[in-house]
Amino acid sequence: FCCRNECAPIHLISTRGALPQSGCDRAVIVIATWPLDFPRLETLFQEARDRGFRWGVAVPVMFPVTTDLGALQDIAALAGGAQFLAALQPFLQVGQHNRWQPASGFFPQAPGRPSQS
Repeated sequence: FCCRNECAPIHLISTRGALPQSGCDRAVIVIATWPLDFPRLETLFQEARDRGFRWGVAVPVMFPVTTDLGALQDIAALAGGAQFLAALQPFLQVGQHNRWQPASGFFPQAPGRPSQS
């Protein structure tokens, strides 16, 4: 629809998602690095490169997993060819007064990345 009507669609996918089967030259693919699974991200990034998509990476800022400098360096190294590498701050709506609070929680070691201990 967007490509036929000269719009610029943005496709946002997660690590567990799939790239669109087709896209026009105006489409932008945003690959969110959550959950942080390096082998899967490497596959998605390579597929985006191979298919000639306009693509980039969005890193949801979730302490401690995606705020670790080693993890960010690994993401940046895998994302060669991306048009952008951006941080996203996820928020959750809580309470009856529609106050927004930062998301938080414990996240285990990312698959495919050696333990830092």
